[in-house]
Amino acid sequence: FGSGVTITFKEISTPQRIFYYPLQLELTFINSIKTGNTEQSLSILEDVYRHNFYDKKISIEMAQSLVFNMIGTMIKAFDETDLENKTGFWEEMKPITTLVQCSTAHEIKSVMTNLVTSVCTRVQAGKKSHNSVLTEAVISILKEQYTDKDLCTAKIAEVLDKNTAYLGRFFKEQTGQSISEYLNRTRIDAAKRGIEETTDTLSNICEQVGFCSSNTFIRVFRAYEGITPGAFAETVRKTIKSQ
Repeated sequence: FGSGVTITFKEISTPQRIFYYPLQLELTFINSIKTGNTEQSLSILEDVYRHNFYDKKISIEMAQSLVFNMIGTMIKAFDETDLENKTGFWEEMKPITTLVQCSTAHEIKSVMTNLVTSVCTRVQAGKKSHNSVLTEAVISILKEQYTDKDLCTAKIAEVLDKNTAYLGRFFKEQTGQSISEYLNRTRIDAAKRGIEETTDTLSNICEQVGFCSSNTFIRVFRAYEGITPGAFAETVRKTIKSQ
């Protein structure tokens, strides 16, 4: 990095006994690791490397202390994520074993770069898996409980032990629809099946699919289908008679 020249510890003149790794930078590093932000994490690593191995030229002891501190930061950040199957990751990576074998600043940087990239990649993969599981959990509740007139984002959030506002934003980001929009679509589809496949009255169907009132049923049905449920029912009857 930098000039691309390998710097040995022996070549570091007047080594400093204090390394550069301020608390605010560490907190930023923690957040970048927890979110799997590879670009930002590597940028922080570059900043730390430049300050310590080019600007300050720290001693061997300080270099070891620095990298162990950064590894500690990554371990803490990784362990604070909601990822599943985290056990064994660090045993597989063996960061300490690899780093103690380094004899140059360039080797340390190379090992740390690979480590940061691996951690962020693992976090990203885990987030995708977690997102899929949570999205499917919400959809499952909506499909199974749409007839419940009291079903709403807050109730689903309580079942899944999530913050209501967070769950609403999350679902919208993942599906492009709000939870209420998905619920309305599910209820309207069920209502259409009821109209097409049964002889129930619209009032009964409205209640069966979870709408609190006929006015709400008509308004939502028109919004999604472009016609009222009564008009839709009439179209279905005409189609059946013509067959």
